[in-house]
Amino acid sequence: MDKDLFTQEMDSNITKFLIAMSKKATKYCVAKYQNLEMKLNKGLPEYIKANYQRCADVRTLLERDRPTKLDKIYEPLQFKIDDDILKEDEVKSSISTDLHRTIISGYAGNGKTIFLKKIYKELIDNQVNFYPIFFELRNISSGTQTLFDCIYESILTYSDSFTQEQFTYGLKKGLFYFLIDGLDEITDPQQSNIQAEIIKLTLKYPDCPFVVTSRPNEFTTWENFYVAHLLPFNYHQCQSLAKSLNKGLPLSGDG
Repeated sequence: MDKDLFTQEMDSNITKFLIAMSKKATKYCVAKYQNLEMKLNKGLPEYIKANYQRCADVRTLLERDRPTKLDKIYEPLQFKIDDDILKEDEVKSSISTDLHRTIISGYAGNGKTIFLKKIYKELIDNQVNFYPIFFELRNISSGTQTLFDCIYESILTYSDSFTQEQFTYGLKKGLFYFLIDGLDEITDPQQSNIQAEIIKLTLKYPDCPFVVTSRPNEFTTWENFYVAHLLPFNYHQCQSLAKSLNKGLPLSGDG
């Protein structure tokens, strides 16, 4: 897709998304907190747009020097929960509709990060009633920082007018959809602290979906989480990918 056309489509999708979200968020925020300027759309558009662009583009094995549009190379994934084999759409539905907190477990290169980017982009494109928050745990700079503070600071990078009161209010109203990437990319002590905080956040704010990615591990202490094991490509997925390669479309190398 031409860059200008993509930018126009992106801006259009984000505008439609924010209008749709304002119908959900503003009825709470304006009526009760107008004096505190609690409209979430006041501070979030810059963050939403910056991360949309980030999630729409990926680096690939065959074209390392330029970004490739995610939609051009994306191949739907399959997962296993206990003995059930689930399609990608089934897993996404269980997260957003049934509010199943979910760990996406898979090896490096299986597509965990790509899956989160796809969710982020679809939430905007499909005008789903959540503000997506994409956060990579490797960006936590020290063991003393809480996940709450790190996520809030990541929003401030793009939206310096966004207040902590807005963030807390959005959490209480179930307006955020958290995509937390790379639990295995932080130290063991950090993992223990982050796990405890995530579980606490999911219990305190039960209406916000949470998805966490990690390499395979024992997740027995994540008592309120489903574990969806990312399956390797089957024959048909490989065949579809091969057709894309034959058309000159590259294979994604994100984790």
